[in-house]
Amino acid sequence: MTVRSLADEFSICEKTIRRDLTERLAYLNLLRQGKQYWIASRLSPYSAVNMPEGYRTNKK
Repeated sequence: MTVRSLADEFSICEKTIRRDLTERLAYLNLLRQGKQYWIASRLSPYSAVNMPEGYRTNKK
């Protein structure tokens, strides 16, 4: 999913989506590359440990 597609679908601004993904939904352990997000537990065969370079988690 992308920030833009979510903002369009729910008719809200991208800033709100980014805030929600990084603050309100941080417990989901989201992975991010650029403007795309994935839920880490849904990825296979990758895990947060062996994701390709350039992927980031939401954890601080």
